[in-house]
Amino acid sequence: APRARIPTSGDLRGVGRPAALPLYVDLFRSHLSSRQTIEIAERIISQADDDDSIRLQYTAHKAIALLEIGEQRNAANELQPLGGVRG
Repeated sequence: APRARIPTSGDLRGVGRPAALPLYVDLFRSHLSSRQTIEIAERIISQADDDDSIRLQYTAHKAIALLEIGEQRNAANELQPLGGVRG
C-alpha cells in the first residue's frame, strides 16, 4: 500500500490522520501561517479527548499564533481556563 505523504505546502486536507497533525506542526511550524497553525491546533485539541497534556500544548500553540496576528484578547481567552490569564 502506498504511504500517505505529509503535505509541505500548507494544504491541510492531505493531513487526514489525527496522529499526523502534531507531527505536521512540529516539522513545519516555521512554514505555516498563524491562521494555519490555529486551524491545526483546533483540530488537534478537538481530537485530544482526555489528554490534558496535548490540549495544553496545542492551546498554547493556538494562543501564540493568535498573538502573532494581533488578537491578544482571543489569546488570553484561550489561556484563561488553563491558569486564570485575564484578557
